[in-house]
Parts: sequence; C-alpha cells; structure tokens
Amino acid sequence: MLAMTPCNSPWLQFKPTSYPSLANDTASDVAVVGAGISGVTTLYSLLTTTNKHVVLLERDRVASGATGHNAGLALPLMEKPFSELVSMLGEEKARKLYAELDEG
Repeated sequence: MLAMTPCNSPWLQFKPTSYPSLANDTASDVAVVGAGISGVTTLYSLLTTTNKHVVLLERDRVASGATGHNAGLALPLMEKPFSELVSMLGEEKARKLYAELDEG
C-alpha cells in the first residue's frame, strides 16, 4: 500500500484555482463553510436537489485542509442486501448494479 504524505497526496496534485476574496457582503439561502469532501458534497447536493442560492466559503484551496492531507479511500457499498435489491429491481438489474460498482 502506498503511504501518503502531504507532499504526494492525490487531493493536492490538482492545479490550484484562484477565486477572488469577498470584497462585499453577500446574501444566500445557505452558506457552506469549508471546501473539503464534506463541504463540496453538501454543496453539490444542495445545488442539484434544491433551488437554494448557495455559497461555498473556503479560506485556502479546495481540499487543502484535512481532506488534502489524508489518504481517504472511497469504497462502493450497497445499503441493501442483494436479495432485497433483487426484489426491488430484478436479478438482472441487481447484478448489473454490482458489476458497475466493481467497474467503478
């Protein structure tokens, strides 16, 4: 297994994008503070499932804090047992779902 250090973290390998600092007050329905994994996921969810005006506030770079200095691992996981998925989707679609998770 590859040991990750801050200098070779995959999260910090992206070219930084600069955004201007806030010069004035701004109004929004929701303010998400922090652009780590949780903040960006919250932002995405709010933007894709609501009509809220959302702002993302970050003091440095996206994923530059705890997210950028860990070796986080995402694993595909089903919240329902295969038998329940078969009941809901049919066996062919349930198997396809697992195959797509494995491929991802």
